[in-house]
Amino acid sequence: MNDNLHDTKPRPAVQVPTEPQRPAPTQPLPPYPRPHQPNYDEGVPAPPRFLLWGVVIAFVLGIMTVIGGVVAFRFVLEPAQQERVMQ
Repeated sequence: MNDNLHDTKPRPAVQVPTEPQRPAPTQPLPPYPRPHQPNYDEGVPAPPRFLLWGVVIAFVLGIMTVIGGVVAFRFVLEPAQQERVMQ
């Protein structure tokens, strides 16, 4: 057990310093938006997500169709059929 029990006299309360009060602004706030607020008035808005994904999927399907056509022409058609297609 602690033998220093004789040092238990009351101590004065200590006030923790608080943040100083800032004076009220004398000028009105500026018209531009705050840094944390996005400004949607500039530029063109982004397209909807389904439209973006639709264009990406259509582009990929178009590339796959072209590659599939070349593969079918080379490996599925016989040389006589290839010659008829070329004419």
